[in-house]
Amino acid sequence: MNRTLLAVTVAASFATPALVRAQTPAETSSPIGRSIARLAAAPDSRPIVAPQWQPMPTPRRPTGHHRRSLANPIIRGVLGGIGGFYAGGMLGAALEPNCRCDDPGLNGFIIGAPIGAVAGSVFGAWLMSR
Repeated sequence: MNRTLLAVTVAASFATPALVRAQTPAETSSPIGRSIARLAAAPDSRPIVAPQWQPMPTPRRPTGHHRRSLANPIIRGVLGGIGGFYAGGMLGAALEPNCRCDDPGLNGFIIGAPIGAVAGSVFGAWLMSR
């Protein structure tokens, strides 16, 4: 079985160029075959080698556009983080129930301060991007 497939494959690969040369444009029956035969028979005026790659010009920015500094969102993020730290700590201390101990609201401050700092820094940097 394998030898038969090998023999058919080898015979088909050697016979293919002869079959293509023997076929004329009049023998093609499909529209696609006729189009291919017409294109193959027509002289081609296009160059065989592709044209050289030409770089595109770099786009210019509009005249009213200014670059934003990276320092501005960083500064606003830091200031928002400081304000958020204090505000989150105060809010957490106010929300904690009164325990009648030496340090009421400390646990709420410890939980609320970092949450407020993150939220404040993100909000401060977001204000700069708008």
